[in-house]
Amino acid sequence: GKTTFLDWTALHAASSRKALPVYVALRNYTSTLVNLIRVAVERFDPVSEFSKVVSRDPKELVPVFLLDGIDEVPPVFRLKVESEIADLAASWPKAPIVVACRSKPSGVRWQVWSCLVIPELTDSQIASYLKTASRGDDLQNMLSQNRQLKDLARYPAFLHTIRNAFAHGMDVRAYLMQEIPRYTAWRGHTKSRLPSGVSPAIVNELLSLVALDLAT
Repeated sequence: GKTTFLDWTALHAASSRKALPVYVALRNYTSTLVNLIRVAVERFDPVSEFSKVVSRDPKELVPVFLLDGIDEVPPVFRLKVESEIADLAASWPKAPIVVACRSKPSGVRWQVWSCLVIPELTDSQIASYLKTASRGDDLQNMLSQNRQLKDLARYPAFLHTIRNAFAHGMDVRAYLMQEIPRYTAWRGHTKSRLPSGVSPAIVNELLSLVALDLAT
C-alpha cells in the first residue's frame, strides 16, 4: 500500500546517503505542517535542533518529504494542509516531495503534480510469485477456489503471508486472522509519534498484546 511504498522510498533514500527521508503521517495534523515535520524529525533525533537536521545548506543532505495520507486529514483542515504543502514545495524547490493518498486528490492545485498509481497484483503476477514456493500449484488452486483469500493475495504483504503459511502446512485462513490484527497494529505504529529509541522487541511485545485484544 501507500505507507509501505513510502517506507521503501525512505529506506532507498537513506541507503543512498544522498538524501534525508522525512516521513510525516498527515493524519496527526493538528496545527501546522511545519510543526508536524518537526515532530517527525525529533522522533528520530530528539537532541539535534530541527533547523540543523532539515537544513537548506547545499553541503547537507537534501530532505525528501514523504507526506502520508492526505485523505486522512480531517475535512476542516484539508485546504489548509494543501496550501501548506504548496508553500513547502516553493520553499524547498530542490527537495522531492511525495504525497500519498488512497485516491487521486482533486483540485487545480494537484494538476501540476506527477501522479503514480500503485495497482493491485494481477493474476499473472500472483501466479509467477507462487511458482517460487513449494507446492505453488496447489496453493494457486486453493486461491482460485477461495475468493476472499484471492482478493487478499492481491496485496504483497498478505500474499507473502499466505505463501509462508501454506509452505509450513498451516491453516492459511486461521493464520491470516491471527496476523492481520498485529499487522494493523504495526502499521499504526509506523505513523505514531513513539520515539525511535524504544526497541522493536518492546514494541512487538506490546502490539502483540494489543492485537490479541483487537481479535477478541
